[in-house]
Amino acid sequence: MIEDDGRVGYAYLLDSHGRICGDVWLYNRVGAPKEPEWSDRDKAPFTNPEAYVEADSGFSPPTTPGDFSVEWAESSAIPEASIFIRRQLAAKLVAGARPRWSALAKKDGPLAKVLEKG
Repeated sequence: MIEDDGRVGYAYLLDSHGRICGDVWLYNRVGAPKEPEWSDRDKAPFTNPEAYVEADSGFSPPTTPGDFSVEWAESSAIPEASIFIRRQLAAKLVAGARPRWSALAKKDGPLAKVLEKG
């Protein structure tokens, strides 16, 4: 499931009961705050703060649901999904792992870990 509330985008992996079993921050639509919002639960879903966001990526947020695609790992016993935005790898999710990897993460944090290129 992809969630975009106009401020921030996330991807969630759901189990057979509809519960979140994997998640990752994808992007901020608004400017990255200098200080984390994590202490204020009313601001969830949280934007990723400046220190954790790759600012020089040239990324522009998706404009339609058609900008997203997902590829599922076929050989794994544990569900794995690769999330693409406009055919560019944006994130990887694995069941039981929270958070997972985002191409826009500058360093590992509570919302996303760095997606290694290559």
